[in-house]
Parts: sequence; C-alpha cells; structure tokens
Amino acid sequence: LREWVAAGESEVLEFKTRTSSGSRREAAETLTGMRNGGGGRVLFGVDARGEIVGQETSDKTVEDVVAEVLRISP
Repeated sequence: LREWVAAGESEVLEFKTRTSSGSRREAAETLTGMRNGGGGRVLFGVDARGEIVGQETSDKTVEDVVAEVLRISP
C-alpha cells in the first residue's frame, strides 16, 4: 500500500479520502475509465496529497462499495 501511495496518483491510481456515496460514485466512474484502458486501482483512505488517513468501515460500507463497483457495465 505504501509503495502505491508513494507513486502518487496517475492514470492507473486514484485516491479517495472517504467512502461517502459521492466518492463511491466517482470511484466507480474512474474504475470504468480504467477498465476501458489497462486497468487500475482506487484507494480509499488516502487524501489528495498522498497521506494515508485511513477510515473506519463497517460491513455495510464494504457492501456499499462493492455494490457501486458491480454497477459497472463492461
């Protein structure tokens, strides 16, 4: 994780501080673009400066993130 964060954001790596509904939607849109390219990652709990801020999550949060990603059409 630290190696990915140290590399910084790029066309294949994006940071999201939180897993709020807006951030989940933005992440899904980003992943759609990455999927149409060569792939990539969205890391939650990392701010725009590349600082790992973490985030407490519940099972519901994980389910919400997965549900948003599953809405991506190939």
